[in-house]
Amino acid sequence: MKDLVRKILKEYVEELDIVDNVIDVDECRVKYNKFKVEYGKMCYLNFSDISDIERIKNNIIDKKCQVITIFNSAGESFDIPSNEIRFTIKGNKPYISSSYFYREIYPQLNVNIKLVGGINSRNIRSALKLSFEGTENWSEDTVDMSEGVIGIPPTVGGNEWSVMNYFDTKKSVHDRLQGLISQDNNTNPEIIYGDEFSPGEDYSSAEYDELIIQWLSKVFKGDIHSDGLDSIKNLQKKSIESGEATENAAVEYIANNPEVIGLNSITETVKYEPGHKKDRWGGIDAEFYGNSSSPIGVQIKPLAKYDETKNKVSIGRSNANDYSNKKGVDYFVFFNERTNEVVVFKNSNYKRNSNSYIFADEPVYPNMLKKDINEGIKISKDERIKLTNNKNFLQVIPLTTDASCKYGATTKWCVSGKESNAFKGYQERCDTVGMIMIKDPKIQQVLNGSKFALNVYNGNIEIHNALGLMILYSDMDEFSKEYNFTDDLRDVITDFVNYHDNVCPDKKVFKGRAYKMLPSLFTDNDENEDNMEIDLSKRSSS
Repeated sequence: MKDLVRKILKEYVEELDIVDNVIDVDECRVKYNKFKVEYGKMCYLNFSDISDIERIKNNIIDKKCQVITIFNSAGESFDIPSNEIRFTIKGNKPYISSSYFYREIYPQLNVNIKLVGGINSRNIRSALKLSFEGTENWSEDTVDMSEGVIGIPPTVGGNEWSVMNYFDTKKSVHDRLQGLISQDNNTNPEIIYGDEFSPGEDYSSAEYDELIIQWLSKVFKGDIHSDGLDSIKNLQKKSIESGEATENAAVEYIANNPEVIGLNSITETVKYEPGHKKDRWGGIDAEFYGNSSSPIGVQIKPLAKYDETKNKVSIGRSNANDYSNKKGVDYFVFFNERTNEVVVFKNSNYKRNSNSYIFADEPVYPNMLKKDINEGIKISKDERIKLTNNKNFLQVIPLTTDASCKYGATTKWCVSGKESNAFKGYQERCDTVGMIMIKDPKIQQVLNGSKFALNVYNGNIEIHNALGLMILYSDMDEFSKEYNFTDDLRDVITDFVNYHDNVCPDKKVFKGRAYKMLPSLFTDNDENEDNMEIDLSKRSSS
């Protein structure tokens, strides 16, 4: 009898397990952009939405999906057994073996997708070599320099390195070439396949690669699509010129401010020419020699936006490439040449999302913002205003006592203490408070702390350092000239005064006296009349 009960219970439990493991079929489906074979061994599955990676991975681990169906916007779909899908240890990227791809999936791809997929970095480099090797427009591989196209405009650098050499790295160039080959396949396939084209003929992967390389060679030599080639060259030229301008400005900035990469001084700077192997294959834009045992190598990217709360850096239209395996790249230097804003991270522990990098670790520079903000105090965005953010300063206006304590952490300010906090009184009297985080260590040192505060009192602006001691106008004026932060300080004070006067129109700042006490910050034209509105057009770019 006991055995019968056990058997019934066992079957009941197994039935429950089956029911628990039933899953909506959509949970086993995922949209993808393309297949990408790398290193000849693995084929990456580039999901359209990276958030799907964790979902699919968990469903495979939990054995809820025996088969994963991947599909694209063209209507193609492929069923892949779950045990064929793997995820990289670093980066959590989904992939299948290249042998499975070529055996099971490649034969099912339509011709257009095979052609479009063949416009890749490897085939582009092969086509450039096929087009120009043995001519005066080809430079052979040397100890320092990569082989490549020279002398065909537009060119960059002293070695006349053609921008065509960068076709292999830029996604938007790939997209345009893919559009052209797709156009030829649909309207004039003989351009691709030759006069003996047979619509029903099946080609192997290697044969398609050869057809694509030959087609690319015709494009690169200008035999076909010459207008399209000129358009692609101009696109690449603008990208390279923009990148070179950012790199040159960043190198100059680092040379003058070595602390941003952890050096006390710099004895030698090497900016690598276009085509140099350290740049092209090593990912190193520049190396700096100083007080370290070996040179510091940096990869320079444009800084479009920095979210310090997430350690997320957006780089505009540039490629967010992976440099984690580039041993000579010590740091990412994100630089905005317009504002001179710079953020530096180690080349490790990051994820890429479209045109952004998200770092797990704190920045190397500036590294003082988060440690001086009390992360234990949770506030909403409505409790503070980020008023100014430039190269040297981040100004926050706290709107609640909690916000004042959060951003005033580590100071001796009466508006940021846990007990007998005076913030509410300041707010009720319309004595506006601005808290300024200092990004530059040199300015921190001269102002005795990582922050200073502005507040309005009886129509005047008072300045206090982190210790709560008043900073004289004359001292701040001299400091701003000596340490070259006059423009950024002017922005901070301008924003502060305008904000206060808008919020407290009946208690506007008596500006004339302040301007006379800070002669380096404001011109005589700013002093004409008390309570006048500050002209924002006089601000520096930020």
